[in-house]
Amino acid sequence: LGIAPATNLALALATEPDLASRVAEIVLMTGALGEGNWTAAAEFNAAMDPEALALLLRAGPPVTLATLELTAQALVTPERIAGLRAQGGGRCLAAALAILEAVPPSRRFGHRGAPLHDPCAVAWLVAPQLFTHREVAAEVVLEGPDRGRTRIDRWGRGGAPRKARLLEGLDADGFFALLGARLAALP
Repeated sequence: LGIAPATNLALALATEPDLASRVAEIVLMTGALGEGNWTAAAEFNAAMDPEALALLLRAGPPVTLATLELTAQALVTPERIAGLRAQGGGRCLAAALAILEAVPPSRRFGHRGAPLHDPCAVAWLVAPQLFTHREVAAEVVLEGPDRGRTRIDRWGRGGAPRKARLLEGLDADGFFALLGARLAALP
């Protein structure tokens, strides 16, 4: 699971040659189909170490991508916060709610709430039934003004092998119900 730049995962695969054959799946919160959130071309995690991301995309184990378009479906809104609050729970849920309430909506990107980027990648591992997905070809631009841009061929037009899984749709109600239930179960 990678919820930051891919540096450490790529380093592990590069220094331990047998590791790739023992990894069932690499799940990453990275990339974007369209505009980035760091530059006009690139999402932050991809932009910080595109060479590492390129290595992971070529390494062998299947790579699952939770892109900005996917995470924009997991918006923290006042209604979602009210739903989480209704779960009851202890200090962990209370702390999470305090953090979520303090995060302003991502109006800069046209959202009516703040996207929960990293929890989407985690949720795929816990509850894949909450997602729709498709197999795609994926690569990352390593040079020039588009450095860090993820190129994702959803329709197979480029002829490259479809070795990545793109998470496309999210049952946001189910996602927030899962998040609330897990947080409420903690002390």
